[in-house]
Amino acid sequence: MLSTKKYICKWYKCQPMYTNNSEPGKSNKHYDAECLASNTVPQVFEDFFFFSEKLMDTIIEQSEIYACQHNRINFLLTEEELKLFIGVLLLSGYHKLPHKNKYWEQVPYVGVPLVFNSGSRNRFWEIKRFIHLNDNSKIDRNDKMYKLRL
Repeated sequence: MLSTKKYICKWYKCQPMYTNNSEPGKSNKHYDAECLASNTVPQVFEDFFFFSEKLMDTIIEQSEIYACQHNRINFLLTEEELKLFIGVLLLSGYHKLPHKNKYWEQVPYVGVPLVFNSGSRNRFWEIKRFIHLNDNSKIDRNDKMYKLRL
């Protein structure tokens, strides 16, 4: 039965609280720009997007287990392929096209050369089909967030 109580929010006007996690005398924007400039692209990917070596290994291992559970025993995933897959996902969030398959089209003004030169469309869809974080055979029915926990 649904509750019929009405909740009223009370908003109070106050000054925002800001924190400065950067070095003394530098704003966060300048500090982040210096960090980005001094790192390579893979370092930025790992540091700023929180994709550590351990996380990548876990995703690869669990994805291969999931593929085996679906009778795809030949499915192997490398760290480079996983990074390319995640890169395409990040790019597709920024550069919108009507369908994900359009990124691999080689027609001028449609496809994205960065994507179609990096890997095949079929491999992208195969990785998307089998990407997994946890083993379904060890699922805890009482934990609703099990599939997202590492």
